[in-house]
Amino acid sequence: MAALRDLECSWALLLPALLGCGAADDGDPAASQGRQLFSRYGCVTCHRADGRGGPMGPPLSRAGDHWTREDLAEFISEPSRFVEGDARLRTVAAAYRAPMPGVTLDLEQRLLLADHVLGLRSDG
Repeated sequence: MAALRDLECSWALLLPALLGCGAADDGDPAASQGRQLFSRYGCVTCHRADGRGGPMGPPLSRAGDHWTREDLAEFISEPSRFVEGDARLRTVAAAYRAPMPGVTLDLEQRLLLADHVLGLRSDG
């Protein structure tokens, strides 16, 4: 079991670099920062969007159907707190192998990451 977890962690670090990630930023520095955070924290390893990513977490292309920018930014820091209090999130979480880890970022960085996620397109 430990070997499998080590392999998953290795892929979490490698896949973002191999796959690229997310929406184009059109030269916007804030969009570029959000895309870089998405890559740095390996979001694409588990989440599918823009035709890339892994199957270990829910696709992100329709995140805007369920999240505001502010709520998503809070969720990013402490996902388990949200999942415990929300039946829809419990159902989604039950469909995937591992819980989403929280990401330690300041509020401004979490908002940049949330903006990036909300701008992602089709899972295709």
